[in-house]
Amino acid sequence: MKFIEAQQGSESWYAARCGRTTASRFADAISTVGGLTEQQDQYVNLVLAGASLKDAAAAAGYKAAPTSDCVRRALLGERTEEFSDVAKRYAADQSIERISKQPHGEPVKTWVLERGHTMEEAARRQYEARTGSFVTEAGICLTDDDLYGYSTDGLVDADGLIEIKAPVDSIKIRDMWLNGDTSEYDHQMQGGMWITGRQWCDFIMYVPELAAVGKDLFVKRIQRDDAFIDAMVARLAEFEKLVSENEALWRKGAPAAAEEAAPFVEDDCLIVDASFEPLNDPDFQDMSAPVLVEVERTPIGQMLHDGLQRRNAALAEQAAHAEVVPLRPADAWPAPTTPPTLRLGQIGERLGFSLTADFLRTLGFEHAAKDRAAVLYHEHDFANICAALQRHISAVQAKQAA
Repeated sequence: MKFIEAQQGSESWYAARCGRTTASRFADAISTVGGLTEQQDQYVNLVLAGASLKDAAAAAGYKAAPTSDCVRRALLGERTEEFSDVAKRYAADQSIERISKQPHGEPVKTWVLERGHTMEEAARRQYEARTGSFVTEAGICLTDDDLYGYSTDGLVDADGLIEIKAPVDSIKIRDMWLNGDTSEYDHQMQGGMWITGRQWCDFIMYVPELAAVGKDLFVKRIQRDDAFIDAMVARLAEFEKLVSENEALWRKGAPAAAEEAAPFVEDDCLIVDASFEPLNDPDFQDMSAPVLVEVERTPIGQMLHDGLQRRNAALAEQAAHAEVVPLRPADAWPAPTTPPTLRLGQIGERLGFSLTADFLRTLGFEHAAKDRAAVLYHEHDFANICAALQRHISAVQAKQAA
C-alpha cells in the first residue's frame, strides 16, 4: 500500500486519482445488467447438481424446461450478465486518463468539494469528541500495483477507518436514522478496508442541522468482510481488463514517436542516461513529474517527506553520473538529410503539454513543412526546443522573482 497526502479537490488529489479505479466508484465499476432471475438461478443450480431437466423445471416452478439464451449460457458455465452502461463509461474514462494523464469526464462541482471538505473536518472533530478516538488524516491510499485507490476520511487507531457522509437529501437522512442501512456504501467501505488492510470502518453521517435534538452524528461500525472483498476484487479484475482493452484500442496504430519519452534537459545540456530506471522504494510512489509537497509532520507525512528526500537525493546522484552532451544552437546542426516528420502534436505529447506553432516561432523555431493541417519539424529540432523552453521558463521565473 502507498500513501499520498492530498487535500480533497487539490491538483495532487486529482492527479493521484487519475487513471485509477477508486473505492467511491467500485460499485459503478462492477455493476452489471442481465443475469439470471431467482427462478432461473434455482433451475440452473438443480441441473448442475445432477437433476434431470424435467425434475429441475418442476422444482423451480416451470411447466417446461426454460430455453432462454441466458439459461443456456449459465448451463455452459458462461457469464450471464454484462457490464452496465455506467461501468462501460467509467472504463472508457479511465482508459483516456491513462493516456492523457489528466482527469476526464464531468468534473465534480467545486461547491460540492468545498462543502464536503468543510463538513468532513467538523464531523471528525465531533467523532473524536464523542468516541475519544484519535483520527489521522491520510489522503489517498493506493494498491501496490497502482491500479486502485481509496481517498480516506481518516485512519483510527491501528485497525480502523472512518467514512463520512454529509447528505442534504432529507429522505436519505431520515431513512438512515430509521433503519441504519449503509449498503449503498458497502463497496466503498469494504474497498477501503481491502486497500488499507484495516479491520473495521465507522460509517458517519453528519447533519449539523439536527444538533439541537442530538441527531447530528450517526455512527455505525462496519466489520471487514473478506468474502465480500474477494468477490469484489475478482469483479474489479474483470473491470480492469475492460479498461486495458479500451486503452489498447486508443493506442492501436498510434505513431511510434508518440510513445517516446521526452529527454531530460538541464540548462543548455541534454542528460543522456539509458540505464536510468525508476526507484523501487516502498515509502513513496513513482511519479512521472516532480511534485513539491508541503505536509503536516504527522507520522504518515514524515514518512512521505523522508521518502521524497531520498528520491530527490538519488535522482541528483544519478544525474551527476549521467553522460552530459552540450546542446548546439539551432544553426550549428548539419543540414537535414531526411524530410521533416515530427508533428507539433507529437512534440506536445513528449513534453506532456500542448504548444502552438506561433509560440515555437517566438522561440526561434519555424516549421519545416506542412502535411495538410499538421505542421512538421525535423527530429533534431526537439532537443533544441527543450533547451529553449527551459531558458524561457527560467527567464519568466527570474522576472517574477524581481
